[in-house]
Amino acid sequence: MEMKKRAFSRWLEHQTDVERRNEYVDLCKKVKRAMKSDKEKWLDGMMKDMEKDMRHNRQGRFFKKMKRLVNSRVTPADTILDEAGRPVQQAEQKLARWRRHFQTVLNVNSAVKEKVAADLEDYLHVETPEVNREEVERAVKKLQNK
Repeated sequence: MEMKKRAFSRWLEHQTDVERRNEYVDLCKKVKRAMKSDKEKWLDGMMKDMEKDMRHNRQGRFFKKMKRLVNSRVTPADTILDEAGRPVQQAEQKLARWRRHFQTVLNVNSAVKEKVAADLEDYLHVETPEVNREEVERAVKKLQNK
């Protein structure tokens, strides 16, 4: 890493020098390879430790390590694509896209016989309270904290 910094400093002094730039680029590649190798070794060690913890029934240690692994990853972007494959940016458009998606997926012709469906009619009229956004957010947070 230190060699990379020195090579970059030398290249900055003489930016037209192709040799110094190539030296810097080569060192960058070496650093990236070394970082990838170190990360793989760290992950292998972590996995071996987790397997050992599960064999010895140390679930607390196992799940702490699991949480560390999961939280260290970059979370994927919440990009939603419209029907044409273009990204949807605004929140209202995303909700509308999800609505269209589930209407398409869930509104299909049913293979249930009409008599069975008629027998189920009595169960369709159950009184349930309205659920608001805050209740859903609290429930999700409660599940995440477990």
